[in-house]
Amino acid sequence: MIGIATRFSLFLATIIFGYIGLKTDNWFNSLLCGLIMGADGGIGTTYNVMPEWYVKLFDAFKKGDLVTAQEYQFKCNRVTDALIRHSKFGAIRATKAALRIKGFDVGGAVYPAKEFNDDMLAALKQELSVLGIEF
Repeated sequence: MIGIATRFSLFLATIIFGYIGLKTDNWFNSLLCGLIMGADGGIGTTYNVMPEWYVKLFDAFKKGDLVTAQEYQFKCNRVTDALIRHSKFGAIRATKAALRIKGFDVGGAVYPAKEFNDDMLAALKQELSVLGIEF
């Protein structure tokens, strides 16, 4: 069951992202909104692609530096949006591909998802590199 703080943070995320014009479909990866509402941390599949950024986001929040925390949340959201676009449905397929490119053998996505071919891997790596992900 989703708690009231989580529901309210998702509501806030919708308002905040809509207000600034950032198109995103990754409402459950809005760590900063959860932290502001009292969460102690977060869990997200895509956090594995950019763990350093989420640590910096969390540390900035704990220090009261909401501007830096927000900058990292927006960076993370852009990467998550790219993972969602490349996956077609959700983000797991592209997240697993990105982790494989980074050298982590996490296996492939399960049926009916198909493995990324070389062209798809190259396109994903290129876009994530532009967004600041290091391989």
